[in-house]
Amino acid sequence: MKVRGKLWLAGALFCAIALQAQEAQKWQIGPFTRPQSGNPVIAPRPESVFVDPILKKPVHWETLHTFNPAAIVRDGKVYVLYRAEDDSGAMEIGGHTSRLGLAESKDGVTFTPRADPVFFPADDAQQSREWPGGVEDPRIVEAASQAHEPHRIAFYLFDLASEFHALYTLGNNAPHLRFIIQNDRELTLARLVLVQGVVTVLASGLRLLGVEAPSEMR
Repeated sequence: MKVRGKLWLAGALFCAIALQAQEAQKWQIGPFTRPQSGNPVIAPRPESVFVDPILKKPVHWETLHTFNPAAIVRDGKVYVLYRAEDDSGAMEIGGHTSRLGLAESKDGVTFTPRADPVFFPADDAQQSREWPGGVEDPRIVEAASQAHEPHRIAFYLFDLASEFHALYTLGNNAPHLRFIIQNDRELTLARLVLVQGVVTVLASGLRLLGVEAPSEMR
């Protein structure tokens, strides 16, 4: 009976592992092939100059580093949001101002970045939270996991939703700050890419907490 019990347990474990591997294959995307040319698709550009609304002077906003991209597909094009650092401050981590750039591509390999950042610190109510460090990519999930403090994710999602709501409502009194700008398709598309990024982060964070994201709010 003991031997049979062990064989039954081994068989059950084998079936469970095989089933798990089979289920894993259902959601995997790929395989991927790295193209021979076009790498990296996003790189620092010292020639990019942007008039900073806080400093009131031109800055080389993506001359030092470009990294942490997020891509989506819209209207047959690939749009990539990426974080860029200028050459201000001390030459150390956290010593520069970060802004978000946007690049687009028809083939997913050759990208054309925009001359100016699409999301950046400005002289507004959020300046105390954004300056001088700028716009950062979230690392809250890693911190919450290492510290065994999942509530950090909930706090982060609440702060993100609050900040986005505050940004959205600015358009009530300032039409140029609205996400949908008539007669300016490119600006509208850039802002909708930002909206999609916020939606993705909120949905992913809620999924980590075991909460299903609603399709709409009433």
